[in-house]
Amino acid sequence: MYQAVGDVSEEERLASLQASGLLEPSETDDSFDRITRLARTVLRVDGAMVSLVDRNRQMFKSHVGLSGRMASESGSDLDRSFCKVAVASGKPFLIEDARADPLVRNSPLVTEDGIEAYAGAPLKISTGHIFGTLCVFEETPRRWSEAEVEILEDFAAMTVAEIEYRMKTREVAGLEALAHRLPGPVARLGDVVRSTAALVDTPDDPRLPRMAEQARYRLAAVEALTQDLAQSAASTRTRRPSGPLRVDLTALVQRICRLVGSAARPEDLEVRTGDEPVYVTWEGPDLGQGLSLVVMAALHHLGPGQRADVSLTRESEHVRVSVTSPGRLMPVGDLLRASGGFVTDEGATSNVTSRQRQTTVRNGPLSATTSASGSRFELVLPLRTPVRTAGAGGSSGLG
Repeated sequence: MYQAVGDVSEEERLASLQASGLLEPSETDDSFDRITRLARTVLRVDGAMVSLVDRNRQMFKSHVGLSGRMASESGSDLDRSFCKVAVASGKPFLIEDARADPLVRNSPLVTEDGIEAYAGAPLKISTGHIFGTLCVFEETPRRWSEAEVEILEDFAAMTVAEIEYRMKTREVAGLEALAHRLPGPVARLGDVVRSTAALVDTPDDPRLPRMAEQARYRLAAVEALTQDLAQSAASTRTRRPSGPLRVDLTALVQRICRLVGSAARPEDLEVRTGDEPVYVTWEGPDLGQGLSLVVMAALHHLGPGQRADVSLTRESEHVRVSVTSPGRLMPVGDLLRASGGFVTDEGATSNVTSRQRQTTVRNGPLSATTSASGSRFELVLPLRTPVRTAGAGGSSGLG
């Protein structure tokens, strides 16, 4: 879900990942190693990884079958990452023949590291944040069956269970440490208060001001510890907010195109949004993940020598995001999957005219059409005028 100004969704995800402690270096990690070994054996692949996607790098919490620099460093920069695409879309990301795939064929993972096939399932924890992926890869092309993708998602669920166990253990340990620290300051405060109370009948006693100051100092220490305890307890219950949320659509579209488009050649994707923030109100599935699926589909089905186009146009009462991919007829199944991030209570409607070889799908505010000349997605949302507060640049951000 998203809140108003700035890219808070990504910042919240990164803050949650940092707070989890998973990025702290460790020599061995038997629990995650067992999962990657099992995934490699069961799916009969060259390698498997638990990948955590940070701001500029991905870290491999566990890997098997990996060689070269990425193995020795247990990670890589994001230009060598397919996992970032699964994190952006929130869906399994599958590559069957990387050298023939317009989205990734020019990635260093393909041209330099020889990765030909990849399947990654996102690691989505209970707060809604996606930390990374459980992924497998092959050095030759491979078609992934539905059964194999289900197995991969089961291994991802096992990985998430281990992650959440560690996060809860870390939170409980923090609460226990705070609770262990609390009795000392409370006891010292009690001693000072009782001693001060004993001097009530002798107001001229020179010790009284000093003991009153000690009482104030001790009370401040107890209050600080109590506040830390309350905040730590609250953090264990953190969930993403529900209901209508305010979104800077310009910042969101730019981030999605930067993240997903970085796997392709720069010339494969033209983005025209302008720099001015455009605010909308959104209530529904994760808007960023829905847009990621659309941009990924456009790049996947790009015609030879063609360029996908993403534009944001502000109209009188609405804003329109258009994504076009010329040159190829997108299969109906792919069109439906790309539109799946915008499913509403009314569901999807489609219209297929075999004579024109055209399919149109509508999912809530998104309409998608594919024909022999290419595909086009249009997202139309009502504009929201930003509320300006004197002396403030905004109260919240993209979440």
